[in-house]
Amino acid sequence: MQEEIRSLSETTEEQKKIIVDKNKKIEAWKTAHRDSYVTLANVTKAVGMLKYDDGDYKVNSLSPKQERLIDSIADYTAFWVKHDGYPALAVEVEKNIGISKGIQEFVDERTPKVKSRGLSL
Repeated sequence: MQEEIRSLSETTEEQKKIIVDKNKKIEAWKTAHRDSYVTLANVTKAVGMLKYDDGDYKVNSLSPKQERLIDSIADYTAFWVKHDGYPALAVEVEKNIGISKGIQEFVDERTPKVKSRGLSL
């Protein structure tokens, strides 16, 4: 009987370790899932700049078809973000445009650097 109890205890401990490991994986997947939607939202908000920006990113010559595409991308993103459990992020996509810090870093990398001429005396 003691042997059976010890065997069951060992099995229980092994199962606890397996459960802990699986929970860590689930949390990592949840984080990756949310991060994917945040990335999609950031791209969508950046695309919205082409139509709604008050500055340099606005394209004034968009055709109606291009404007519908930009708005449809936002609608599509908001729908799926909300559908998959991130309603606050969906509202952000519906109401905001902008360039995220991460996207801005990529833009900056592609921006030509202006060499300044220092005055030598």
